[in-house]
Amino acid sequence: MGNRNDAPSKAKYKTTQSAFGGKEGTMRTDEAYLALLKKDPQEGMAQIIEAFTPVVWAVCARYLPQEEDVRECVNDTFTEFWLQRERFAPEKGSLRSWLTMLARWRAIDRWRRQGRYTALPLEEDAPAPQGLSPDEKMDLEAALSKLSEEDATLLRMKYFEGLSAKEIAARLGLPYETVKKRQQRTLEKLRKSMLVAFVIALLALLVACGWAVLRYFGILPGYGVNTDAETPFYILTQEASAENGTGSVTVTDTALRQGELRVSLQLARGPDTDAFVRQRQEEVSWKIDWYDALLSLSGYETRLYWEGGEATYIGLTAFAPGLPADGDALPAADAAAYDLYFTCEAPDTGAPMDMTLDLGWVQVAFTLVPGKEDALEAYSYALAEYGGVLAIPALEDGRLIVDLYPLNTGEFSVGAGIVQGVYEYNGGPSEPVTMVGADGAVRTGRSVRYNPYGESAYSRWDFGPAEPGSYTLHIPYVYLSAPLPEDFAVPLPEGGGPWQAPGGSLYARIVQTLPEGVVRVGVSTAVMGGTDAPQSVDYYVFFTAEQETETLALAGLNLFVQTDAEHPDDMLGQWASVAALYDESGQEWKGLCGSFHPQAAAASPRLAAVQSGIGGMSGARAEICYRWNQSFDIELRVE
Repeated sequence: MGNRNDAPSKAKYKTTQSAFGGKEGTMRTDEAYLALLKKDPQEGMAQIIEAFTPVVWAVCARYLPQEEDVRECVNDTFTEFWLQRERFAPEKGSLRSWLTMLARWRAIDRWRRQGRYTALPLEEDAPAPQGLSPDEKMDLEAALSKLSEEDATLLRMKYFEGLSAKEIAARLGLPYETVKKRQQRTLEKLRKSMLVAFVIALLALLVACGWAVLRYFGILPGYGVNTDAETPFYILTQEASAENGTGSVTVTDTALRQGELRVSLQLARGPDTDAFVRQRQEEVSWKIDWYDALLSLSGYETRLYWEGGEATYIGLTAFAPGLPADGDALPAADAAAYDLYFTCEAPDTGAPMDMTLDLGWVQVAFTLVPGKEDALEAYSYALAEYGGVLAIPALEDGRLIVDLYPLNTGEFSVGAGIVQGVYEYNGGPSEPVTMVGADGAVRTGRSVRYNPYGESAYSRWDFGPAEPGSYTLHIPYVYLSAPLPEDFAVPLPEGGGPWQAPGGSLYARIVQTLPEGVVRVGVSTAVMGGTDAPQSVDYYVFFTAEQETETLALAGLNLFVQTDAEHPDDMLGQWASVAALYDESGQEWKGLCGSFHPQAAAASPRLAAVQSGIGGMSGARAEICYRWNQSFDIELRVE
């Protein structure tokens, strides 16, 4: 089994901060920025500010120790760019280089005018914006007056009072996801209502504030990105094992973050395993495999506890020794590797957690401690409207390996697989992730670590043989997901719509004959209902969406079946299942199939946002998934 601790150390590489990615699913070149600036000055200026504020801020902060001076210098830089935009010549250098030069001139000039220093300061990390000056508050209030009082209140609480989305939700009595969604929409309204001059002065400030939020993110290579500075990762101090005649178990790795705990373990058969399996089979009256027996029948009897608390089991994923950690493979004959998932809250003290995993036939004790997280600025990343991607490169055995971590800042979550399908049956990206070297050679990446069944924190990509040097990583698009409202439900066979969902609204067309060119992929109702089960009643549901932005394209829905039928003790007698519909290539998601026992089909069946688990999957939730046609270009330096 692969170990999460095999991530490359910082000593193996150097990275540089990249600009934000371009929009509309294409690589945003300098020529494209200038063309948009000429066609739509407000939108063009807004996108340039969004893309280059981090690098301009960092340059200004090298010379100006006071945050207020940095802000004014950033605004002056973009103002000067606007006034001199006709002088910019792409053939003489990049837009990034020109803005950097303007920022440096402005910063040095301001530093000299202040006359307080005898020498230029050494390069330091940029100070994070933390508040608004009185003049900036007045300007922002003028813009807020163009909004509804409800929308303006959200931004006042965010920027004037410094409240988080969770704090705002608690104060207003609104759902957390609703607050995040409304903040995003309100900022977009505000941006569109500004004149070009106001965009220059104020949008740069808001973008800088949003960028500053990322400064408080932490990353633990090999585990993921932590978006809550007050809740660290908890990781394993050292491997722990226990064994007896029934078998052996070794806890090889753990990761506790934001309420979910992953426990990676390896199982091995013992001399008494077969006798234990026979005993378990007599108890359950059906055939089970040795690894299911050792795992207490897929976790139904598994416990994880510590002094004063106990975790709640969610599910598991299975791996085979010697394969990538997130490979989907059956266990070997005498050994198997699993990830178990639990909900678990870490203590507020940051103290070690002594835990015990009890599988019924054996108990193994281990200790978790807070992991040492790095600041996000130590790595290369790109960010845009709904989130972004962080990249950690390394040379391993002469091959260029890059770990890609999602950066999530709001309502939507970037998929850990980045461009890989949001469902396990998707065939992969239609456009490759590429790496371009200084020599112009293009290398195509191959995903070697990603598991859609589990709670993957990142994906690993292999770009083949390479030499140390500078590279540009190009990601053509990413997959996004967001939780559906708890009351979301599509009644069958009515269909219709619209139903509100994150990012837009949905309509459903329902038929009971599978159209040509569409295949059903998923749980077999013969398995769910047994070989003697009556023929199922199937509803094929095809969704269309009205997205709020052209950059989002519906890629899938994760829903669950629900009926008003009263189920007997034997749940299989009243089976209902949901399966995905794809085109014949297996790569394009088409819709969902709900299969019901005839009795259940007569009892108000629906596809709904029921929070549940599917086949032991971790963190299964009702969600909507989009392909976000947003490209990212990240500059990397590998040594």
